[in-house]
Amino acid sequence: MEFHIIDDYSYVGEVIAEALKAEGYSTRLFSCPSEYIRFSKSEMFIPPVAILTDIKMPKMSGYELIDQLHSRLPNQKFVVISATPSINHPTMRKVSALLHKPLNFELLVETAASLAASHSIGPEQTENADQFT
Repeated sequence: MEFHIIDDYSYVGEVIAEALKAEGYSTRLFSCPSEYIRFSKSEMFIPPVAILTDIKMPKMSGYELIDQLHSRLPNQKFVVISATPSINHPTMRKVSALLHKPLNFELLVETAASLAASHSIGPEQTENADQFT
């Protein structure tokens, strides 16, 4: 099972990737949201269990990334990883989980395991729109 990580600070993405790899997951790491959008449109793209993304990135925010991907991949799961303590943005309705920086790696692993378990079952039919408002 694979997770995709998008963070403009490559060392942050690498730490997240290593934590997930230690739990037996595969990862792909991207430092540019635009690069990930291009990859998602390629023949090599296989939708991951979840896409983990930072919010504040140059040229394209994590919100824009999620909105663009969600329009083409409506069942895709997203995890926002942010240093912002409180997030109130309409795009958060499309997000399965919010993790705060600095990361609690136990929570990261628990979140990944939960998403992987639901991925094995199939797309969830539950609505999480009120989870982050």
